[in-house]
Amino acid sequence: EEDLVCHIQQLAWHDGFFWDGRARTLREQVLMPIQDADEMHETLPRVVEKLAADGRYRDEFKAAFGDGEITESRVAMALEQHLLGQTSMDSKFDRAVRKVETLTPSENRGLQLFVTEHDPSRGLRGADCFHCHGGMLFTDHSFHNNGLKLADDDIGRSAVTKSAADHGKFKTPSLRNIA
Repeated sequence: EEDLVCHIQQLAWHDGFFWDGRARTLREQVLMPIQDADEMHETLPRVVEKLAADGRYRDEFKAAFGDGEITESRVAMALEQHLLGQTSMDSKFDRAVRKVETLTPSENRGLQLFVTEHDPSRGLRGADCFHCHGGMLFTDHSFHNNGLKLADDDIGRSAVTKSAADHGKFKTPSLRNIA
């Protein structure tokens, strides 16, 4: 579960989901992996049936919704609410920003590389990360083509928008909590 938090966090501030942005809302997104043949390969009616057969889940749904009825819509709302609670704002970097902890010289050098452009003609030799991975969420929430070779069956955002301009573009991942 600790690994999951690295990738599934700060979702309240996102406005498109999956690498290609095919789900507009988190509530829409949470049901997709359940039904995807490459992920959980399940049907929503069977998920509802399985949850309803377990008294613990009926009790949880009663506590959350006022009665124990389990529906596809309530499953989506419950999953959405759980994921909205997955936040991370107390890393060493966060504490350094709040001035309650100090970065090491090596960490400070990394930060300087992160926030400095790479423009040798101006004497700037940074890593230029902040354009796409800036702000406290460490992502611009945009879609970019980084030039890597694409898998034949994964053309990026253009599969959603049908625009050739989006071919090979994928959502900028957050760099929060990566090691």
